[in-house]
Amino acid sequence: MKKAFFLLLFPGLFWGCSQKSIDPYAPTSRPVGEWKAEVGGAGGFTNYNSLKNFQYNFDVPTGNQKINIRLTSGDINVQYALFDAFDLPIDVQGKGQDLSKQYTLDAGTYRIVVTAERQAVGRFSLSLEGTQGGATLISSTVLQSKLDWGPLGGGGNEVTIKNRFYSVDVTEDGTGFDVELESPDTDAGIWVYDLPSRQFTTSRQGRYAYEIRTVTKGTYLMMVATTKRGSTGSYNLRVTGKVANLTSVESQSMVVTGQWSATSKADQNKLAYDEYTLQVNDDGANMLDLEISSSDTFVELYLQSVGGATISIPSQASAQNKSYKIVQSTLSKGLYKITARTSTSAKGKYGSYTLNVVGRFSDFKKL
Repeated sequence: MKKAFFLLLFPGLFWGCSQKSIDPYAPTSRPVGEWKAEVGGAGGFTNYNSLKNFQYNFDVPTGNQKINIRLTSGDINVQYALFDAFDLPIDVQGKGQDLSKQYTLDAGTYRIVVTAERQAVGRFSLSLEGTQGGATLISSTVLQSKLDWGPLGGGGNEVTIKNRFYSVDVTEDGTGFDVELESPDTDAGIWVYDLPSRQFTTSRQGRYAYEIRTVTKGTYLMMVATTKRGSTGSYNLRVTGKVANLTSVESQSMVVTGQWSATSKADQNKLAYDEYTLQVNDDGANMLDLEISSSDTFVELYLQSVGGATISIPSQASAQNKSYKIVQSTLSKGLYKITARTSTSAKGKYGSYTLNVVGRFSDFKKL
């Protein structure tokens, strides 16, 4: 009797303590997720555009709607970030293993990103109460390539065909990709071709490196480069996002050991030399990497077109007995001649040499 009397006197108070403005037509949504080691783990706490993290969309049907969010994990510290319909941040909660908060939201579509430390492995549970239709996971694709830099090694921090090149298709505007590189053997980095600046850029290097880019739909070019020229080893490249068709750009390599002597061909300055030709078969611009070294004498390299015109390429050298030239996407289809010569500072000095050629070519031969 006393309880009934109390309810009659204070109905507003009692209902105010028990009632929440939660959509009765939308049951609580409880998506769960797991970051696994075989696909590289989580995408990082602050990398909200990485689809290595779990991203969900949910709809709020009416204004002034109460939404309860809870994120838990028994394995690792997690975090969530909430974004509005204009993709502007509303709130970030974390880092911890049990996070919860209530929000009052206007009608619209919202995005919530569940994150963890980069490469972290573990499970989580996300609870959303008050949404219309629950949460929809934003799907992604993981593409992988396991290769090595070959016996000649990579090309270092330069745009050269000695490094590995890949193309990948981004299938939706404004989504982009998360690309990561792991090598157990050597430091390396991922260089992504930036269309506005028309150059390759990178921000991280090491045994583990990654880049996150938000781009428009299209095909993008990446270079997997060793930090130091000539470093060898294997690597695992992984691309996550709205992506398809991860394709490696094939190249050929040729290693030639030659010998200069007093009876070798010599130019008017009595400098010994050998000549080689190769055929570039692809239409458009082509790359070539030439390197010569000798333990006996000083060396030089020259590249000429079939008509005899010398192609002007600056030589890089670690010492007078080692030199290399990098041709960056300037060679058109045709026949080219390589001249391997003793240098002017080594007149009359002979010995053996090694010539390395890397590119997309055929019909390599000595004249």
